[in-house]
Amino acid sequence: MSTIYLDDEDEGLARETSHPRFVELAPDSFYDESDEFSPFGNDDGNDALRSMEEWFEDREPGTDPIEFLEELLDEWDLDVPEGAFDLDHAGLVELVTRDEDLERPLVGIA
Repeated sequence: MSTIYLDDEDEGLARETSHPRFVELAPDSFYDESDEFSPFGNDDGNDALRSMEEWFEDREPGTDPIEFLEELLDEWDLDVPEGAFDLDHAGLVELVTRDEDLERPLVGIA
């Protein structure tokens, strides 16, 4: 069974409660929840992180995390084009270039 890394509600974001690969790659600024420009300091990023933590706590082992992402985007009423989950970065950029209204939902899956 895979280890799930969840933040402590009282402590907030911390290297000690993060996946080792994330710790290896993420700069200190990623842990700053008060910085609007950090991934989890803005409303969308923080809401997504907290919702994902709740989802992982409540899910059945082996459930595909794509289900969480699809549920979240649907809950936020963000339409993601068919097949977008299978695109690489260049493909996502191409979609946004053709339709700027797709930027917010596609950033959510990037």
